[in-house]
Amino acid sequence: MSIIIAKIQNKECFFFSDTKVSIESDDSTVFGEQKLRLAPEEGSLKVHILQRRMSIAFAGTVAICEEIIQSLFKKQPNKIPEYLQEELIRKNDDSEFILALVDKDFNPRLFKIDQKKCEEGNSFWIGNQNAFSEFQSFFVESDISDLMEKTSRAFQQMLENTKIPTIGDFVIGCHFTEKYSSFIYEDSISFAGSLKPITISANEWTQIGNETNEDGAFIVSNLISDQVQRPAVCLFFEYGNVAFLYFPITESHRETRPIVIKTQSRNQLQNYVLENFGLNLIGLTFKGGKINYK
Repeated sequence: MSIIIAKIQNKECFFFSDTKVSIESDDSTVFGEQKLRLAPEEGSLKVHILQRRMSIAFAGTVAICEEIIQSLFKKQPNKIPEYLQEELIRKNDDSEFILALVDKDFNPRLFKIDQKKCEEGNSFWIGNQNAFSEFQSFFVESDISDLMEKTSRAFQQMLENTKIPTIGDFVIGCHFTEKYSSFIYEDSISFAGSLKPITISANEWTQIGNETNEDGAFIVSNLISDQVQRPAVCLFFEYGNVAFLYFPITESHRETRPIVIKTQSRNQLQNYVLENFGLNLIGLTFKGGKINYK
């Protein structure tokens, strides 16, 4: 089972979830990135931006959660917490949800729902208990003052160090920003080499080595849609010639697994997504030893 963390501070609301990605073990068209050669499971998108002011995350039975989430578009937002619990009871399913709703004054509300209870609060987790314990140990030890940055770093450290086989290697997050009056997916860039994976964040200097793909290094960019009304997030592997494009559940789209795109470059990926889905992907990129945003 996965791990999802969600928190509120003032008018900030954010989610962090793990995910796995995979390619067929005998697929020779994608080189390197050996850690991607996993069984094709547990690669679902766990955090879904349903509306500009509503997001939901799940842990549990994927098919049942997909069905329940897709039915939410016909419900009034204030009725959704109770409805989610009713559906889990009706289906006798042990899945869990975290729901975020933001009112007209940009005040977020956070709910955790399972069969037994529906509760409101400012901090919740769902999924693997041991993974949460590992996250919490890093969170408590951190001296970072900003809650979102502190949570992000502790979550990343948990993924870097965990031995739990069901926990994925990569982070997908989203947050509500008053600037856009909307939830948006997190854009980021992560590096891993023979020492420790590192994640680049704003205003942070990081020494980057000269390791290669063959040394076990990789660079992955979380690219996002530039349209808040059409959210999407894409994990692009700079050295792997592969990208994983995720769309949240909508009234007409229930699939939570990604679209796997073979690509020779970031520009080729962006052109493909624009031509086939009408979306511009933007985010951080690493080229010539420099990190750029485009």
